[in-house]
Amino acid sequence: MQPGNYAVDADRKINWKVFQIIWPYMLEYKTRIGIALACLVLSKAASVTGPFLLKYIVDGLGMDSSSGLPAESLLVVPAALIIAYGFARLSMILLGEIRDTVFGRVTERALRRIGLQVFKHVHGLDLDFHLNRRTGGLSRDIDRGTNGISFLMRFFRL
Repeated sequence: MQPGNYAVDADRKINWKVFQIIWPYMLEYKTRIGIALACLVLSKAASVTGPFLLKYIVDGLGMDSSSGLPAESLLVVPAALIIAYGFARLSMILLGEIRDTVFGRVTERALRRIGLQVFKHVHGLDLDFHLNRRTGGLSRDIDRGTNGISFLMRFFRL
């Protein structure tokens, strides 16, 4: 495999200009981004409540009849908490999938529009550029760029 046109430098700082380029494409779908963000927050809240519910389940199983509670509540409370824990786990997974589905259109639309912009730019270059340059390397660089944008969009999904 031939090396790319750019040097790899691990100590290089983040190029924030890339985010400035991608941001206008994402702003077209403000409501989708808002829904995805709400699903993210609710999913994280459900995942945080899981351990607390497990704590209450274990505490409920440790109660004895000397606590003054009826015997029915000694079984009902842990069973209800187990159902609540299952609902919290289900909602965490379901909200994560909804977030990915809602934000997927934003990702694909941004990739398609940026790819189209690059395609138009390359085809707008003069004939001398295409005759004197290695267009195969250019195609590879464009593919790497779209893969990088795809990675950033997956990163935005959190």
